[in-house]
Amino acid sequence: MAQNESGQVQVVVIASPESDESQDIMSGDQQPDMSREEKIAAAIRMVYAGGVRGTVARHFGLSATTLSRHLSGNLKKRGGQPVFTKQQERVFVEHLLKLSDWLVPISRQCFQSYVQFYLKSVGKNVPRFQDNRPGKDWAYSFFKRNKEVTQRRSNIIPPSKALVTIESLRQFFDLLSPQLSGDDAIDPSCILNYDETALTNDPGSQHVIVRRSQKNNRKVMKKSKAGFSVMFAGSASGVMLPPYVVYKSTSKTGNVNPKWMEGYLPPYAEYDTSESGWFKMKQFERWFEKIVLPWANKSPEKRKLVIGDNLSAHFSPKVFHLCRQNNISFKCLPPNTTHFLQPLDVAVFSPVKRQWRAILDQWRESNPRASYNKQEFSHRLAQLMEGMNENNVKSGFEATGLCPFNIDKAISKMPINEQPELDETGSVLVDYLKDRTDAMRPKPSKRALSKPPPGTDLQDEPSSSSSPAPVQPPAKKLKTAKRVSVNIGKKVKVVKPRTNVLFNTNTSSRPVRTLKPPKRYTASLEK
Repeated sequence: MAQNESGQVQVVVIASPESDESQDIMSGDQQPDMSREEKIAAAIRMVYAGGVRGTVARHFGLSATTLSRHLSGNLKKRGGQPVFTKQQERVFVEHLLKLSDWLVPISRQCFQSYVQFYLKSVGKNVPRFQDNRPGKDWAYSFFKRNKEVTQRRSNIIPPSKALVTIESLRQFFDLLSPQLSGDDAIDPSCILNYDETALTNDPGSQHVIVRRSQKNNRKVMKKSKAGFSVMFAGSASGVMLPPYVVYKSTSKTGNVNPKWMEGYLPPYAEYDTSESGWFKMKQFERWFEKIVLPWANKSPEKRKLVIGDNLSAHFSPKVFHLCRQNNISFKCLPPNTTHFLQPLDVAVFSPVKRQWRAILDQWRESNPRASYNKQEFSHRLAQLMEGMNENNVKSGFEATGLCPFNIDKAISKMPINEQPELDETGSVLVDYLKDRTDAMRPKPSKRALSKPPPGTDLQDEPSSSSSPAPVQPPAKKLKTAKRVSVNIGKKVKVVKPRTNVLFNTNTSSRPVRTLKPPKRYTASLEK
């Protein structure tokens, strides 16, 4: 009995091949409702009941060889048989996972060459492989059999960011622990993270509807590489402070044209200028006075914590002096860790850039001939800040392990979140990877060695005095005169310099030119 889709019970009558009813019932062509597996199961039961294999196979439309294999239990898997055993393929999987853990994953083509090298090293020849190198079909089948590995597009990061050690991260969190953990922890509304980014005039690429056969898809739209630097700051409670925009201008006082900020006026946003259009120490000091100090003065009795990257322009003696006066702890992140330890980089800037590209795309479609200038930028910035999701700021602090304080979350975000130990089986793969990553790890620069350890209170460093001191420019190196060798024994001929005479005023020595008439005039006069 079988049950169809409508729920009705169907009765399947199985007759002996030698009976007369089998001619009408048991033909495989006359039983379209039975699947191949059901036919094989019915044929096996009929053979066990005394039927002849060949006759039963013909009645069900099956091959006699197929029915014999199912009766004997000698079944093969569908498709080609694997070249390697499960144990050997497991070794390949472990090697691929280890390479991925050490941030040196290989492509499918490299994996095929790796298998080819292995076959040649063990002296095994596979006829189905050309020159003992497996093809892409074998690689795809390998990925289907081993679900732990697959192909993904990789993002290139420099070795300095990839090879951050867990020891440096633990040292940073140990210095933060007295302020961010325990009953005496700083309130989330008093923890601030800041970072600058560029909002460019590039809507980016997007998915559009085109002809299926069309490969090179184009969309006509004006764009440029011009952009403006904006400093964002947000607290662990999810509050975003007003953005601070820096325009490129020759003004050294920071004065901004009123037209450049008419779309988003202060105090909702603040504006500044610099010769390069980027944040320098002067712009950072003015941002701290206009944005951070008003935020800190809202609760002067509470302790505040400001965390940012270790850019040299942020090490301002004037800022350190203001921090000491306003009960602010100023700390910097470890070098090359902002991509996984800075809350704004982790959870805020990516949705902000997507929203910014959508705003530019919508504005370009409605204003195809408009120019992207400073005045227009302020209007688009207002749209961006209206759609800002402040929950992303809280998620960024939580994902980095800063608030709530959790170092395990920060370690899980590291590019290399575990340092594999040596293989006890005698494999040299881990030793090779360790040597390779040690060779890629850059040495710290002199400027990095001169800075205090990450997580220290910079405003309390002895190098910063009680009053802000001007930064002295580095002394210029004096050029040394070239050494000239003089041969004393050789006579040198003295040549007197000639005086350049522009006009000869001596009329007596000036040659007089005599004018003669043409010959045709002289001939006519003689006649």
